[in-house]
Amino acid sequence: MFRMFLFKTLSKGVNHLRPPLQITAEDIKPDIEEIGAMQKAIKEMQVCKELFDGWGEQLDQSRSQHMGDLESDIRSAVSNLRDDADNALRACDDIVKSQQTLSRIMTRRLDHAAEHNSGVLRTSPEVELLSDTICSHSAELSTYVGTMIEKLNGLVNVIENAKVEVEKKTVWQRICGWLKKVCDFMGSVFFNAANLCFRIGGRYGFTAGSMFVTSSALALEASAVCDRFARGNLKDDDKFDEVLRFLKTTVPFEATKARESLVAFQAHQRLVQVEAKMKNGRRVKLNKGEVREAQENWDVQNGMMQLVQVR
Repeated sequence: MFRMFLFKTLSKGVNHLRPPLQITAEDIKPDIEEIGAMQKAIKEMQVCKELFDGWGEQLDQSRSQHMGDLESDIRSAVSNLRDDADNALRACDDIVKSQQTLSRIMTRRLDHAAEHNSGVLRTSPEVELLSDTICSHSAELSTYVGTMIEKLNGLVNVIENAKVEVEKKTVWQRICGWLKKVCDFMGSVFFNAANLCFRIGGRYGFTAGSMFVTSSALALEASAVCDRFARGNLKDDDKFDEVLRFLKTTVPFEATKARESLVAFQAHQRLVQVEAKMKNGRRVKLNKGEVREAQENWDVQNGMMQLVQVR
């Protein structure tokens, strides 16, 4: 044990005496180009939560005195979806906060390297810890979104099967039961979700250089569904099918895209590779031009990341 400790100590001492390892701004470049996709992905997750919260609230307001199995199953499924969407947003928030902290740390490190005119990058144990945290929250987000999509598909199947069974017994347009209300509820829920893209765009949207965050694809599609409903020429069957198509196709597709965008950041892994060299006592250095370029890159990254909000 002591020999191992002594060996590591001597190795670090020897490595520290060696000429600094030259790196470039490219070796520690941030993920500037990914931030726009991150903000858009967060909007999609916010709209998912708005949809499921709105649906759940509508169901609560129209609770039947004697709940049947179908109503009970749908209520339970929507409640679970609300929890999954909330957990996914919480994971988004954790990822964003960790990325914001990482950006601040890198800005300070590069400022120090420039101020001392040495170009030597100081070691930072927080980088490895933050990288592990980002990876952990990214895995959580992937799990929550995957579970949400799986449960949503299950819910749609339950509703589709129930509709088929009902149609075997009577004409759909004459159904005044609880299942038809599911479709009616979603009209107002879609309207609220469509408005969300404007609310969060005003609060959380940002422009930085050529970067502009676009509206939520889910909210825009919800708005399109509302427009088709408002024309008044859709039969109940058609409205119902529109709702199911949105839940079955659009939500899973956009939620999956959002998940991929939120876990696509690679800068923290590049930084860990550089940090691993410094842990062994090796000094790492950038020349004057590379320090300036890295500073500019991380200043932009830091400024843009501080504008990203989840809740």
